Order: sequence, then C-alpha cells, then structure tokens
Amino acid sequence: LEAAGWKGEAGSALASAPDTRSLFEQSLAGAAAAGRLERLALRLDGRAIAMLVNFVTPPGAYSFKTAFDEDYARFSPGMLLQLENLALLERPAVQWTDSCAVEGHPM
Repeated sequence: LEAAGWKGEAGSALASAPDTRSLFEQSLAGAAAAGRLERLALRLDGRAIAMLVNFVTPPGAYSFKTAFDEDYARFSPGMLLQLENLALLERPAVQWTDSCAVEGHPM
C-alpha cells in the first residue's frame, strides 16, 4: 500500500530502497519471533485499504508505518485504523502507545 501511493512515487516508501526494505523485513521477523508483532488491516471486500504494524513492548506499544490506499483517502482509512488500534490501551500490560509520527503530526 505504501509503495503504491505518493511515497512510492517520491521514492520514500520503505520498499523503494533495498536497505530500508531489509530493515523493515528484519524488524518484522525479529518482532514476530519474540512474540511482539501485531499486524492490523482495514479491509473492504477482502482487500486491505489500510494497514499498520504494532511492536508491542509492555508497558508500551509502537505503531509503525500506517499505510492506506489513496483511492480511499477521503474516508481516512489510516486514521480509522489508528482509532481502532487505540484498543491497545485496554490491555492491562499496555499503559501507553506511540504512533511514531513526527512531532506535531495529527496522528
């Protein structure tokens, strides 16, 4: 999803460079092996229109790389998925979560 949108066009998607793609893949594999990975998706007719990755590291969690299908941008699928993701805070072991967005970003 990320590479299909403006980040792919600008060359700033993780998949645009072998080093960043490898870093992301290794991070996912390591987090999964440690039981710390969650992948979430908002789907329409079985197709993902927004996705994000959580690294759950109690007492906190990090949401990383929200991506969305730009054809549905007017519906804010990435924001809707992040709102659903706030359910993380209902878990007794998770006291805080970080969207990993830059300071001042609405996420």
